[in-house]
Amino acid sequence: MRKMGKIILIIVSVLIGLVLMPWVGLNIQPGSFTPLDANVTAPQTTPIPTGLPAPVEQFYRAVYGDSIPVIQSAVITGKATLRLNGITFPGRFRFTYDVNRGY
Repeated sequence: MRKMGKIILIIVSVLIGLVLMPWVGLNIQPGSFTPLDANVTAPQTTPIPTGLPAPVEQFYRAVYGDSIPVIQSAVITGKATLRLNGITFPGRFRFTYDVNRGY
């Protein structure tokens, strides 16, 4: 009888472990990505193109002045949650866009 109780205890422990491990794993939030080493330089600019609709040209002149910056790359980093079949997965993402090279 004593051996049967030990087997039942092991089975119950394994079942509790199988329930608790995914629950704990899904509740641990991922750490942030390491910051990028940004070589900050003065932005390259170009004159405002001609032939833009008047509201667009007014906006550009109000925000940027006579020249607009030329965007060469962008990096978006963040945290997110993904829900699949009612299960929520924590996550993080980094989207890098580099002009003429891909993303």
